[in-house]
Amino acid sequence: MSKAFFVWASSVGTVVGGRIRISAEAVYNTFPFPDLDEQVRSEVEAGARAVLSARSYFAEGNLDALYGDPERVPPQLVRAHQELDRAVATALGFDEEASDEEMLAALEQRHALLSKNAPPPGKHQRAA
Repeated sequence: MSKAFFVWASSVGTVVGGRIRISAEAVYNTFPFPDLDEQVRSEVEAGARAVLSARSYFAEGNLDALYGDPERVPPQLVRAHQELDRAVATALGFDEEASDEEMLAALEQRHALLSKNAPPPGKHQRAA
């Protein structure tokens, strides 16, 4: 998960038992990710693969064990997340050093724009 997605999920997701619940309807499907050209898409995918690959070295640990204590996250996993964060920041047009508040404001603005241009729910045209 990229930092931008975490910021979004923290804002629009629900908290259950002290943890963010990431649902498809409320979080994944509402994340305002732009259409990407092939190069940027490839960079984001490479970042995501780097995170999954780094996690695979710690398969016996669950996500809470890997991420529960920020001081104990394995360095190769930290680097993989940094790679993903850079790629996602580029895709979204963010400065890599943007604060969580700046990211959320930009994501909310983009979501509002995309939502305004989207057809209302249930009003989709069926193919003939």
